[in-house]
Amino acid sequence: GEFVRNTIISNDNAYIREARRIFTNAENSAKRLKKYNNINAIPLYHPPINHEKLRCESFGNYIFYPSRIDKMKRQRLLVESARYIKSNTQIYLAGKGSEREIDYLRFLIEKYDLKENVNLLGFITEEEKIDYYANCLGVYFGAYDEDYGYVTMEAFFSKKPVVIHEDAGGPLEFVKNNINGFITSTDPRAIAARIDAWSSDRDKAKQMGAKGYESLLAKNINWDHVIDSLLS
Repeated sequence: GEFVRNTIISNDNAYIREARRIFTNAENSAKRLKKYNNINAIPLYHPPINHEKLRCESFGNYIFYPSRIDKMKRQRLLVESARYIKSNTQIYLAGKGSEREIDYLRFLIEKYDLKENVNLLGFITEEEKIDYYANCLGVYFGAYDEDYGYVTMEAFFSKKPVVIHEDAGGPLEFVKNNINGFITSTDPRAIAARIDAWSSDRDKAKQMGAKGYESLLAKNINWDHVIDSLLS
């Protein structure tokens, strides 16, 4: 309750300030620290696990979204977008999580007869995830106000473009609209239109994915940079 909340804030204010320098994993996190604690921090982006194994092999016929299944991650928007996709592009959702939300996704699939369009993969291994990234047409990341957003990082390390939303939080620090991905509203029709744009022009998807990868290199998202920054 309020006591626990105030205790956390009080201790954050007291002890975080003892650090010589303060880093956060993204600008979005730094803004929260400033808003709630009036503490300034430096964003220090780090790569996701197994980033060196991520690769691009092809631009296949599906949109990939690996994440914990949760209402805040908004897989339901991508499922609903399948109703409006004009191409034969499929949706692949990977991950476990809220049984209530998984049941709701199944309800949507049944209600709109999307069994041929939407695939609920459930838990997949890290190797399988890397393969799905390597061969997808593009990646969707529907999370709301994410701190950082590993899915965006993983997509760009796989040289794949990303669809996110205007309230995505951390991913907005990386996705540039119409350059390395799409920033769109939460209207399922708008999501479908972005997916169809990639399906009808795979060269565009490929170019966007390459731009995403280049943007990570430009931001020095690697462990050498992180370590040097922490030790300097």
